[in-house]
Amino acid sequence: MRSTLSLLCMAILASAWSKKDSNDPVILKDMAYGPDARQKMDVYLPSARSANTPVVVFLHGGGFVAGDKADLHAQMQSFSAKGYAVLNVNYRLVEVYYRAIGHEPVNANKLAYMAVSPYWIVASGGSARATINIRPENNEAFNMPDVSKTLCDAFTNALNDKQVPNKHVQVNGADHGFSKPGNWEQVISETDAFFRQYVPS
Repeated sequence: MRSTLSLLCMAILASAWSKKDSNDPVILKDMAYGPDARQKMDVYLPSARSANTPVVVFLHGGGFVAGDKADLHAQMQSFSAKGYAVLNVNYRLVEVYYRAIGHEPVNANKLAYMAVSPYWIVASGGSARATINIRPENNEAFNMPDVSKTLCDAFTNALNDKQVPNKHVQVNGADHGFSKPGNWEQVISETDAFFRQYVPS
């Protein structure tokens, strides 16, 4: 899946950059990168883009059993306006979700989890690029225990072991979904500051 996604991204971006109206921001909705109905992404292209425009991939939250890229539309527009091409990606959901709606958790669904899980990619020997991992201080939801700190620490350790540039940020006072005023502004600011250091001047 990752190679297909990479090739599709390059084709989309090359096409968009070649257009004469590259001074205007563009949103390409529901671009398919696989055969499943959920394998779609929205591409946000900034104004004044070029072949050197940095690309950032966002995976929505939801524990790989819920969530949708549409939940982050406004935030992706704000982030893209800072000069990034943003890929806001939907992906197949996994075992718990499939059982809840009466489908069998077939092997393809389990593989879908591994295909999109950043921790699995890194821990299993896959490659990674500069990564920022942002979590709310209070991440409890649906009466389930908050294990995000443990998972974030494990992810950070895996990235450090592979010498992948990374940063782990906790947004103090934030709840699940960063729903309090100013939370998303901080997420966008932290993300921009982190990736800005890797953008050629």
